[in-house]
Amino acid sequence: MPRRATWARLFAPIAVALMVPGPAAAQDAAAAADLQRARQLTNSAYNMYEEDARGDTLAFGVSGALVAEGDSWFDYPRWDVLKALRRDGYEVISAAHYGQTLEEIAYSPAQFTGTIDALKRVKAERKPLKAILLSAGGNDLAGPELSVILSYRGAGGDVVDTAVLARIIDVRLRQAMKTWLLAVSEASIREFGRKVPILIHGYDYPVPDGRGFLGGFWLLPGPWLDPAFRNRAYAGAPSGVDANTGAMHEVIDRFNAMVSSLPSDPDLPNVRYVRLTGTLSAEPGQYTKDWANELHPSPDGFKRVAKRFEQVLSALH
Repeated sequence: MPRRATWARLFAPIAVALMVPGPAAAQDAAAAADLQRARQLTNSAYNMYEEDARGDTLAFGVSGALVAEGDSWFDYPRWDVLKALRRDGYEVISAAHYGQTLEEIAYSPAQFTGTIDALKRVKAERKPLKAILLSAGGNDLAGPELSVILSYRGAGGDVVDTAVLARIIDVRLRQAMKTWLLAVSEASIREFGRKVPILIHGYDYPVPDGRGFLGGFWLLPGPWLDPAFRNRAYAGAPSGVDANTGAMHEVIDRFNAMVSSLPSDPDLPNVRYVRLTGTLSAEPGQYTKDWANELHPSPDGFKRVAKRFEQVLSALH
């Protein structure tokens, strides 16, 4: 075997080692990359938080804790109603989870255990419970469910099938919401010896403009309204936005009327209604400042919604 080839075999691994980082160097590089990503995440999150909270001041000491149950209005990335209430000084213990329907909340014992757990946590910490908050119903009126409410274009009826709408809202959703309100009132009696005030809310008018979460691209959630109109052969966004927004007014008005009637039910003397109409704009050229997408307010929009809750909370004794 030639002497030159032998020396080549001996020195080849050394040459490769000099060119390619060893295990220790690779680990150091990976650790540095992890640290850099973590710093970028922290910096971006702080910048986003400070942007959302500009002009606000942290406040603490608001009397009484809050227990919350609901959907994405209480459990949303970056900002939601509960985050705004916490920033204004309320201590909130939440069982809310995005995507839940009112009927799931009302009829699932497994889900209701989360609310019981929240009540027991407040009791165990010997904190006064100021109120219980519920945010639900939007998911029962969006997505495939909205298609059921809309008449097919050309079938001869109005855009909104009022008979179906009445059945869904005035019967099914009202029964579900009353069931939950009675159940959580009973739970509050068991834990605190009294019917704790419960806040429920209606909605302002959304715009079916085809926007989902972060645009709704690929696997991201949404849109939730525009596809239902297209499915029923109506013009979608942008040409059909005005007409479809008008149809959503009818749906929201019916839902708000149902929810606002519950505090006058003799079985529900501890229930309070939070009116949200007039809080978020639906005007062309303005609404995108208040609505992040078809179903969810922007950070500033969530803050204004939270202020409506605070107005009702401040009147409780």
